[in-house]
Amino acid sequence: MREEEVREMVRRLMEEVRGFKEEVKREGEKRDRENRELREELRKDREERRKEWEEWKREKMEGEERIKKIEERLERWEKREGERMKEGRMGEKGEKRIRELEIQIDKKEREERRKI
Repeated sequence: MREEEVREMVRRLMEEVRGFKEEVKREGEKRDRENRELREELRKDREERRKEWEEWKREKMEGEERIKKIEERLERWEKREGERMKEGRMGEKGEKRIRELEIQIDKKEREERRKI
């Protein structure tokens, strides 16, 4: 009788151990699945951030190029107007145009600084 009781206890313990093993296995699979999902989400976030950064970089470069072109046009225009002033031909229109261009350049520079 004693031997049968021992066998029964061993059998119950083995079933309990199997139950723990299955539970541990299920928990491990659950965590693996969660980790895969989190890694995928992280990959998507990184890809999105990289695209945003490339777009920002492209916009910044375009903005800098526009500012540079406006400044070059302003310099050429100022040079022409400076020559006209020497000749005494610059009037209110010319001065107004210079002010407008300077305001445009200031606005563009402020926009670029805000983007950065």
